Amino acid sequence: MVVISESVHPCSLDFANQRKAVMLREQGYSYPDIREKVVNLKGKRPPLSTIGDVCRNFSKKEGRKKYNYDKCGRQAWKMTADNKRFVIDKLKKLRTKEICTSVTLQAALAKEKGVVVSTPAVLKTLRAAGYRWLPRAQKRRYSKKEMAARRDFAQGVVDMTAARLRAKLCMCLDGVVLTMPPKEKTARENYCTSGADHMWRKPSESYRPELAGEDPYPHQVPLDRALPMWGGVSADGFAKVLFTAKKRADTEEWVKAVEDGRLTAALQAINPQRPDGPWTILCDGEHFLHAKASKAAHRKVKVSMWKIPPRSPDLNPVEQYWSWLRRKLRALDLQDLKQKRSTPGKTAYKQRVTSVLASAASQRAAANIAKSFKKTCKKIVEAKGAGVKG
Repeated sequence: MVVISESVHPCSLDFANQRKAVMLREQGYSYPDIREKVVNLKGKRPPLSTIGDVCRNFSKKEGRKKYNYDKCGRQAWKMTADNKRFVIDKLKKLRTKEICTSVTLQAALAKEKGVVVSTPAVLKTLRAAGYRWLPRAQKRRYSKKEMAARRDFAQGVVDMTAARLRAKLCMCLDGVVLTMPPKEKTARENYCTSGADHMWRKPSESYRPELAGEDPYPHQVPLDRALPMWGGVSADGFAKVLFTAKKRADTEEWVKAVEDGRLTAALQAINPQRPDGPWTILCDGEHFLHAKASKAAHRKVKVSMWKIPPRSPDLNPVEQYWSWLRRKLRALDLQDLKQKRSTPGKTAYKQRVTSVLASAASQRAAANIAKSFKKTCKKIVEAKGAGVKG
């Protein structure tokens, strides 16, 4: 329940005395007569001007004197029908572009409409309209052509022996945008308890593509809270390739990482039995990975790319590792919150991420996830190319 409080002058009348004064006035009593029958908050007789003000401005609909907040400086707070429509429309607009919480909507209402409401008031409005804080990630829908491509790719993996697959696949590569907790208290609590994998949506919207977590990187979180990274997993663990300056890496940045030996170092770290290559990397269709300059740089270090079908993150095991990593970081974020520690800065948070990546638990999780690749492909073959969980 939303609780509203306001400060009133001690010489004013409470609600009961306001109503009593109005009823007496309607019965023909004069202001001096009414004054003798009512008391103010101090328990004393109010001045005639106060009684006149009450009688002139009393609202029968509200059961109290109607105040002019525009003149007293008090801001509007009510979730009127117009304000409720604004909140719902703003949610529909923002949720496809960024992580939109009740605090986001509360701030938008204050900034654009000049209406300051409590967070529970926004939550009540959303729930009354049928919206719930539900997981963003859902099973994707595919066309027949896409399903056929996925099935054929997965069948090719299933047909390989374990030894042949391990010899061929040296790294499952992809990028991720890790996010730091927001500084605002309520937004931080929302993030630490459920993170970026939840959103406000109706249960009936579970299959809308724009709400299924497929938003491009630039629309996920503001850059000052983003920590973009590229890395990969193999049957021997995880290795980081690079942190990127922007949310989306470009060809120049990637070629430099290859020429500087960062890609080679990562491959050697998780392929101890093959320190000199050649290496095959499983990846998606990111343009910069398959650009002409990138291909030339790959040839020099004996790297070849094995591309998965479009819109098929479930065919890249490193995606499951990113989920594991986010859960570990979220647990640490929640621990900070419970112990009332301030949100780490970007440099400190990057050190935290690096520490988690290098842990024994991280390496075990990455190895186990990479080894489950063939099992996932079997599920996709059995589903005839449809999306599968995990």
